[in-house]
Amino acid sequence: MSYILPFRTAKFNPSVPCPGEDVAEWLRGKLAEAGFTSDEQTREEWGWVFGLPHHGKFYFIGIVGQPDEQAEERNQGDWEILIEKHRTAAEKLFGTNKLSEQEPIVLLIERLLVSEGGIRMLVRD
Repeated sequence: MSYILPFRTAKFNPSVPCPGEDVAEWLRGKLAEAGFTSDEQTREEWGWVFGLPHHGKFYFIGIVGQPDEQAEERNQGDWEILIEKHRTAAEKLFGTNKLSEQEPIVLLIERLLVSEGGIRMLVRD
């Protein structure tokens, strides 16, 4: 199960063939400033992803976005940061170690988004 943080901004370029690389670079930089070392981002068919170890746990961070063709601002787009926690087969089988919206890494990424000027958080469906 993934936790999704949707937001809207014109800070990044959603019009490239595989949008999200600039978002991944920005987020990895902000996480590094907070003392976290992440894997290099890699391109997937649907967006960008990188790994993030945090307090003995491992998370996959995915970024996907799309331009808002109706917006007046050139780079206006809707984005999602997906956070997924690595779980062992036994944890999945027994339903343990599930990702929580109150986990420190989720709260940190949300705080980084909220504190950045020009980013507006959206309500999840």
